[in-house]
Amino acid sequence: MRKFNLSEEVEKRQKFEEPLIEIDSKGKLKLTEPVFILRAQDISAPALVQAWIALNYDAPKEKLEGAQKILEAMREWPQKKKAD
Repeated sequence: MRKFNLSEEVEKRQKFEEPLIEIDSKGKLKLTEPVFILRAQDISAPALVQAWIALNYDAPKEKLEGAQKILEAMREWPQKKKAD
């Protein structure tokens, strides 16, 4: 496994050698900010989202409600498997 090098990753993204991820909710993710994506089929995803909600109990109400909706949808997802 290659060690993460922030300055190298920033340089790649600034040169558009790797795709950019933009998420609009109240702004965009910074190019230098690492992102971790959970898929509903990941058996551990609901527990991780639930932990996020618990740890961020003082976040804006809309954020917590959005996370709760995602949690419910993940729990109902028909296919579950370990990460691959």
